[in-house]
Amino acid sequence: MTAGRSAALVRRWVALYTVGLPRDIRDARRAEIEDDLWSQAHDVELVDAASEGSSGDVLARLVFGMWADITWRLEQRHRDRVRPLPRSLSMSTRVVASLSIVGGAALAVASIIWGSLDAASPVAIPGRLLFVTGFVGLAIAIWGLVIRFNDRMAVGVALLGAIGGFGSVSAALGTATPVGLVGSWFFLLSIGSTAVALDLSRHGTLPRSLAIVHAAVAFGVVVVTFAIWTDSPVGGLNPPQIPYALPWLPYALTWIGFGLSLLRGQPELNKPLLKPE
Repeated sequence: MTAGRSAALVRRWVALYTVGLPRDIRDARRAEIEDDLWSQAHDVELVDAASEGSSGDVLARLVFGMWADITWRLEQRHRDRVRPLPRSLSMSTRVVASLSIVGGAALAVASIIWGSLDAASPVAIPGRLLFVTGFVGLAIAIWGLVIRFNDRMAVGVALLGAIGGFGSVSAALGTATPVGLVGSWFFLLSIGSTAVALDLSRHGTLPRSLAIVHAAVAFGVVVVTFAIWTDSPVGGLNPPQIPYALPWLPYALTWIGFGLSLLRGQPELNKPLLKPE
């Protein structure tokens, strides 16, 4: 085999194990190997070596260097996976994060109170106030997410988020009675927050796994509360607020998680995302 054919094999091998890498890393590796091939061929010309000897040297470097090449490729994949994106934290994001945490915490405590006490208990009154605080806080938080990250959000998702905020206000007004929330437009909050969370998780603004959990528990809140509304067996439990209130606990906890995630800062995107027309 001639030296030219041996070099061609090396180039094909390099092209194979660099497929899928970022362009700058891939091109740098191929240029490095190309430089090595040129240097080796130049050295052979200087010593006036036979072409067969040059071919053997190239093949030997190809075979014995395969393990090192594979190891290098695995290192590049790991480095690309763990390399964090630059993050920034603005004052507006801090405000939205704080509202998410406060609203989620108030809603979580309120759901525990309503789920463990009879509606006629005097302690249930602070529970209603916490419900109002939680829903109002989450309404402002979801509106804040829409305003702060509208450049990363589809128009339809932003609209659902804005409507979800009004649903949260409606839920706050509905807490005037033990099961008054059932008659409100609370489900708009669940739909809007799910759309916003899933959309923002596509770019790392919110954690993907937490957004999926949020969507699941939001669906559970709607199903359970509507079951009470239609007087299904779920709604026949005593006291009635137990099945009604407890689904809001994991929903509220996901909002706290969103707030804590936002306080870590948001990844700085390389270029602005275009909204779909």
